[in-house]
Amino acid sequence: MKRWISWLMVFALCLLAGCSKQPEGGQQKPVGPTAQISYAAYQYDGGYALSEGWIYEMTLSDEGQLKKLNELLNSMTFDILDENFDGGRGYRLLLRDAQGAVTRDVLIMEKNQASINGLMYRTGGAQPLIDWLKALKIDEQDVE
Repeated sequence: MKRWISWLMVFALCLLAGCSKQPEGGQQKPVGPTAQISYAAYQYDGGYALSEGWIYEMTLSDEGQLKKLNELLNSMTFDILDENFDGGRGYRLLLRDAQGAVTRDVLIMEKNQASINGLMYRTGGAQPLIDWLKALKIDEQDVE
């Protein structure tokens, strides 16, 4: 009888082990606002897609870095050009809020150009942002 009770207790512990209340849908809560920064060659066909087989990426969640990134983006000017984005290399900035919703999606390219939703823009004041992005050395990150 003692052996049967012991096995029952072990079975009950196994059932309860690791059980905790999960958010609805089994998904974890976002940790806060983030910015995914990707450097690659892109094309646009209803959304940005890689046009070559390489990409460098990093995700920022540090409050100070996010603040600086937003300041640099907000200090830029965007003047729409009469052309669509055909393709090119640049830094894609995908900013998300604390709930994970995309708040901004912009492709920053050199030569004072950017693309938003497949449209081309002439930018003003982009060099400080480009310098800041280059200083991240995204292409030198070592991921294990």
